[in-house]
Amino acid sequence: MLGVALAVPVTLLTACSGRPTQALARVMEPVLPSIENEDFYRRSCAAIWNSSNTNQIQMAAYWLRVSECADQIPFKSRREFATSLPTTTWHGQLKKTLVELRDSPSLPQRRRALDTLSGLRDQVPSSVLPLVRLWREQQVTLINATDERLRAQREMKQLEMEMAELRAERQTLHRRLDDAEQKLRRLMDIERQLSVRKLVPVRPVPEQDDSTKLPQLAVPSVGDTSVDEPLPPASTPEQMTPDQIKEPQADDTEKDSEPAAGR
Repeated sequence: MLGVALAVPVTLLTACSGRPTQALARVMEPVLPSIENEDFYRRSCAAIWNSSNTNQIQMAAYWLRVSECADQIPFKSRREFATSLPTTTWHGQLKKTLVELRDSPSLPQRRRALDTLSGLRDQVPSSVLPLVRLWREQQVTLINATDERLRAQREMKQLEMEMAELRAERQTLHRRLDDAEQKLRRLMDIERQLSVRKLVPVRPVPEQDDSTKLPQLAVPSVGDTSVDEPLPPASTPEQMTPDQIKEPQADDTEKDSEPAAGR
């Protein structure tokens, strides 16, 4: 009985002592870095690029170190370095793609890199797949941003062209308006002059009396050579005939007889 009694507490203590140790290990696991991860960050980039260890290339920490080493390659040497990498394996294609993406690729090059990352999703290990998806999403975001920027530039250029056309049309309309205003001013000046002439009364020329009229002299024409005959001179009493002299006397006798009859 004593042995059984002693065995039960020992078993209970053993069982209780194992649970806190496992729980503590689970809590401390994300905090304490693994030895393998520490080794990757301490290794040089040359060792990282030349590594072909199957266990290492299946670790996410290794590819994070590859991404850092790609940033450290000189800008002028990135394209040449990417060309020298083998592409017969999935990890070789992934290394080359990571280096090319650091070379300020154009939009078509970035699209090709996106296609490469999309094609590697079925080949990479499950431990590296989250990183590949993350890099792919980054490229999708950059491509969409580039497309939006190019679209905005095209719209801005189109808008500038339309604004230039509108400015040209406005200048043409201004010129036409100026011409129309000048013509209107000229027409208004002409109309004003005509209205002033209508308001001024026309004074009639006064008719001359017959007494004030000057005698009209016959002016011979240029081709007329005829000369008017002179009027005969008036006869004097010495030149008068007896008949001409008696006629006035008869008048005098008639005048003398009229008063006598009245008497």
